[in-house]
Amino acid sequence: MMNGGEAADQMVSYAFKGGEVVLRLTGDGAKHLAVYLANLLKQGGPSKGRTTLKRMIADGRELSVQRIDVSQIPYFNAQAKKYGVMFVAVRDTKAPDGKCDIMFRTEDAARVNRIFDRLAISEHPDVAHIKSDILRAKEGKNPMKARREASVSPSAPGSPGSAATGKSRASVRGQLRALREERPAAPAAAIKTPRGRPGKGR
Repeated sequence: MMNGGEAADQMVSYAFKGGEVVLRLTGDGAKHLAVYLANLLKQGGPSKGRTTLKRMIADGRELSVQRIDVSQIPYFNAQAKKYGVMFVAVRDTKAPDGKCDIMFRTEDAARVNRIFDRLAISEHPDVAHIKSDILRAKEGKNPMKARREASVSPSAPGSPGSAATGKSRASVRGQLRALREERPAAPAAAIKTPRGRPGKGR
């Protein structure tokens, strides 16, 4: 009977030791989780879009600077969020020239250049002017191709021959019938029919 009691004691001691190990692991896990969350909260802030100069400098990465009009900052901010670029706008209050500096990470330079390209295109209110410049450039390279691209396709919507204008197009069969009626009937004798293949003996 003594053996049964020892087995029960052993099972209870294993349960206590197992519970102790589980509590230690969860305690250590909770401690590590708390440290991780504290670090995450310290970092905080946005990972893209507009941020503060203090955060950019604390990041420790190399920074680059570009100039931009103050009126274009909202558009730049929207594009920076789209492309995942973090930047800070630094305005010189002593020189009111309508410009400010954009500071960003050097590793994001290609994306920032793309945003500036889009800004340059959106600056021009006259899009037709840009299209004519592009056509002139193409015409300098290949005049015939540029003229073909510039000409309006007859099947394009809004072209004079399209159905979008409300004018009905004449039927091709109808045009052929009209041409046949206008042409005088040729005598049957005037039409020559070939008798055989040339060059072969008859």
